[in-house]
Amino acid sequence: MDLHLKGKVVIVTGGFKGIGKGIVFQLAREGAIPVVLNRKDGVEDEFIKEISEITDEYDIRYIDLNDTDELKPIVEEVYGKYGHIDGIVNNAGRNDNLDLESTTWQEFEASLHNNLTHYFELVHQAVPYLK
Repeated sequence: MDLHLKGKVVIVTGGFKGIGKGIVFQLAREGAIPVVLNRKDGVEDEFIKEISEITDEYDIRYIDLNDTDELKPIVEEVYGKYGHIDGIVNNAGRNDNLDLESTTWQEFEASLHNNLTHYFELVHQAVPYLK
């Protein structure tokens, strides 16, 4: 399939495993340059080995996405390195199994921060480059 992604820079959060990994590998197969934002979680060596079999045009930035202050410098570094950012896939997140009956609003608010704040902040910082 040709999605016209050759040379496109796409930032993907949570790209080392699962759906995110599938997205990163498909982007690479299509000729895009995936930039993976992920924390070190013990699978990075295997990930690097596997993606290197597909392409040598990729980038990895290790980050805990809850530290949203780190996103602006990463976005600026990616733009500085490639001269463009063409897309973002906000994939990272986790099911924290909070239920309506027993979850406090403070726990719910923490869940929102852990799962959504970085989505907003990453795109917010990249908007000038995406335009």
